[in-house]
Amino acid sequence: KWTGLGVFVTIGVFTIHDLFKRGTFDPKLTWEVKDLVVRLSLLLLLPFVFYVANYYILFAQLKNDGFGSSFMLPDFKSTLIGNEKYGKLVPPTFYESFVYLQKEMFRANRDISTPHHWQSNWSTWPIMQRPINAWSGPIDSLSRSQSRIYLFGNPFVWWFCFGAVLISPICLLINSYFNKKSEKLSYFSPLSHISNGISRRLCQFYGCYLLSFLPYMLVKRGCFLYHYMPSLLFSILISGIVVDCLLTKISEYVSWIVVIVLVIVFTFGFWYWSPLVYGITLTKDQYEARLWLSSWN
Repeated sequence: KWTGLGVFVTIGVFTIHDLFKRGTFDPKLTWEVKDLVVRLSLLLLLPFVFYVANYYILFAQLKNDGFGSSFMLPDFKSTLIGNEKYGKLVPPTFYESFVYLQKEMFRANRDISTPHHWQSNWSTWPIMQRPINAWSGPIDSLSRSQSRIYLFGNPFVWWFCFGAVLISPICLLINSYFNKKSEKLSYFSPLSHISNGISRRLCQFYGCYLLSFLPYMLVKRGCFLYHYMPSLLFSILISGIVVDCLLTKISEYVSWIVVIVLVIVFTFGFWYWSPLVYGITLTKDQYEARLWLSSWN
């Protein structure tokens, strides 16, 4: 899955911007060269090595034939116990298997045309309107209880972070307006105290959020909630900045109360809905009580 590819490109754009906004890049400046090497290593090399290493482990662990082997090269199938080609061909190199599988994943995802019961529209992801039921266990004949495993987030976190995403542009606009006024007037701006650096980061996170989320408007095939995961990470970062900035405008005592309330609410949400994530058995009444939205069923 290449769900995070948009984030990879987006961060790369901001990295290049940060490097060259200082002016002409001078390779003679040792610190600039080191900075460039570190950024490129962390942004390009490390993620690529991690990605490839996962497939190395995957290929090393695949010993037996299965329905997924249809996506593999004939040479690779010859290494799988139970496959009709087992032992008949010379095993291919890791590079050939890796490249072939990437092409197959792209082709398979591109050609998806049939709808899926758990697919969802991109516009519903920020409020987690349609999670994914990945597994359902057998129903107990006596208690009618059942275990389920959902791709399901903490609704309080998702909704809170999406709210922060919605108000952050408004806060930045207000801050920009009042910063042009006198210091006395700027006090009334919720974010008037934000440094230019923090404002820039908030804009960058917001840009990352949009660039990793909005392209799904153009995707015609069925998509799922997990495509929103990279955007969710950026919405969490955005909410952290927004909350921090807003709380510094009120008393420390009230700020602590707000923080404690948020922690309690988020912790309760994790406890309450975690059975749907970790396969903890629930009775029918307990399960239905957690379906706050009818689309979650």
